[in-house]
Amino acid sequence: MVLCKTGMIWNMCGTSAFFNELKIDPTESKILLTDPPLNPSKNREKMVETMFEKYNFAGVFIQIQAVLTLYAQGLLTGLVIDSGDGVTHVVPVVDGYSFPHLTKRMNVAGRHITSYLVDLLVRRGYAMNRSTDFETVRDVKEKLCYISYDYKREYQLGLETTILVKNYTLPDGRVIKVGTERFQAPEALFTPELIDVEGDGMADMVFRCIQEMDIDNRMMLYQHIVLSGGSTMYPGLPSRLEKEILDRYLEVVLKGNKDGLKGTNINLLIWCLFLATLPDRPSQNIKRYKGKVKQPICNYETAVADRGSTAKKAYGVPWGCSPCRNYEGCSRVLD
Repeated sequence: MVLCKTGMIWNMCGTSAFFNELKIDPTESKILLTDPPLNPSKNREKMVETMFEKYNFAGVFIQIQAVLTLYAQGLLTGLVIDSGDGVTHVVPVVDGYSFPHLTKRMNVAGRHITSYLVDLLVRRGYAMNRSTDFETVRDVKEKLCYISYDYKREYQLGLETTILVKNYTLPDGRVIKVGTERFQAPEALFTPELIDVEGDGMADMVFRCIQEMDIDNRMMLYQHIVLSGGSTMYPGLPSRLEKEILDRYLEVVLKGNKDGLKGTNINLLIWCLFLATLPDRPSQNIKRYKGKVKQPICNYETAVADRGSTAKKAYGVPWGCSPCRNYEGCSRVLD
């Protein structure tokens, strides 16, 4: 019986485990329910309704899984990467509050990696079936698969040598050899295009999520990235993720600032330096009036006196001051 699919509850019938497995009296107990990110409100309402009306719990509390993950690490602020069987989420949390509008979702997780590993073994020449051999291949994945630090170099090494090949004994006694498939299958977490899934990979989601956060909290999120879920337990995943994020961050810092001074920005900088060296002429500079009385921030009368005659002839209206070009009269005032 499938109770959850892609992180959402699809079947509420399985909740009878409260009586069969937990062996508790709901009327004398309170229950804490974990909620996946981006869970629709109607699902929460249905869960609470079931807990109260069907099982008569004394109290119900629902909390986002990512927040509880940070609590378990003794943190209130951080970025949680939660990858389980059906879906992967990247959730930013600040002071115990998650940000649904910044949460990223990728429909690639453990089940998809297992299916991809089945396809890779079939290409290698082994007779595998997605339904009957699924659990067997899942065990192969959990025991042999890992995340490569450099995918291209690892793949080239696998083609030229047999150092990466491992043996696995199937339940029927057959022995299969698993080579580059060991890191090709979980590579889908970083490159979902391998299994025909559009969207960002894990590293891209993490980087985009942090960069979209306000600048005051970005460094805290970079310093506290927490992995959660079975699909984050591959050997080599933390080091690969750190490498990918560092590459993207340095690319923005180095190339971003360098490109920001090209083209029109250089011209703007030169123009600003030129204006800064102009003499203190009333017709060119904006002067701040002293005193408590509210007065125009622009020397409108001086500007009109200098250019008024020409402006009236050309446009029929007073010429506004050079900075604001307000032809109807300057309305900017000091407090």
